[in-house]
Amino acid sequence: MQTRDDDAEFRAMLRERGFEPTGHVLVGTSQTLSDDLTKPETPAGVTVRPVRIPEEIDARVRVHQQSFGSSLVLGVREYQRLRETPHYRNDFDLVAVTSDGRFAAAAIVWLDAANGIGLFEPVGTDPGYRGRGIGRALLAEGLRRLRDAGVRLAKVNFAESNAASRALYLSCGFRRDFRRVEFAVREGPEARNSRDAMDRASALPQGEATPPTRD
Repeated sequence: MQTRDDDAEFRAMLRERGFEPTGHVLVGTSQTLSDDLTKPETPAGVTVRPVRIPEEIDARVRVHQQSFGSSLVLGVREYQRLRETPHYRNDFDLVAVTSDGRFAAAAIVWLDAANGIGLFEPVGTDPGYRGRGIGRALLAEGLRRLRDAGVRLAKVNFAESNAASRALYLSCGFRRDFRRVEFAVREGPEARNSRDAMDRASALPQGEATPPTRD
């Protein structure tokens, strides 16, 4: 579970119940969109556009797998299910394509039109194309599309340990909103008793117990 790093009271309670920080920290960032968005120069030979389905589904899944280093992250079946979820829009499923037709990077932007918010998740660049400004061009196109759709706030989160993501998002105008620390149950009799108690509580009807989570 995760909690904001400025919530000292809740963090103390977690420690008392046998939880310890795992070392994983999530950083949340955002930026307000304006009419004069600065658009970085798109690298020569690269086009950023929505993915074309069904003919490009295999290439779309492949660039995601290469960006995140595992075929277990997203397969064709999972991607097809993702496209059926609420707030998914094909015109916000963006890919960066090279002049020879290869997918260099991809990102999905989730549009919450009712609240005027757009979330980038996930964003990934094939390792063979990193360091060329392709990620910045991809984000810039997503921001432009959000602005044109009437959205005024864009968000993206990243692992604090990922220096490349931090540098990319901050260079594109995102600013830190929060830092959320992950906790997990510490092994040992006391921790097991605490975990068993929490499992019993979570099995109660809704409204009779509140699990120890907080933003």
